Amino acid sequence: MKDRLYSFVIYLNDLIEQYHPEKIYYEGIQYQSNIETYKKLAYIQAMIIYFSSSIPIAELSPSHWRSIIKDKHGIKFGRTRAEQKKKAQEFVKDFFDKDVTEDEADAICLGYAGILEDEKTKSAF
Repeated sequence: MKDRLYSFVIYLNDLIEQYHPEKIYYEGIQYQSNIETYKKLAYIQAMIIYFSSSIPIAELSPSHWRSIIKDKHGIKFGRTRAEQKKKAQEFVKDFFDKDVTEDEADAICLGYAGILEDEKTKSAF
């Protein structure tokens, strides 16, 4: 796990240096039934929070980012995990013209939803 976290931090730093993001959005986690997976995801979240300290961050739950996209585009993601993953891929293909993996589609949708949400809270004045 230590090696994976180290690799993740190097990758995160490379992305930050390459793209200079204004904000980092990450997906919230919840305990489902596998404590080991939950712990690993919590470690990753801690790395994001700690190593991106100079950049604003925001956590969005899967249901929240899906709801934002549903409200904006009328997309229904479905009930099962498989349906939700497939719909995210289809949305990214249709809206961004990108063929991506399920996890990449979720990440793109999450970031897009975060941007939409931030834009809603900005004032015109």
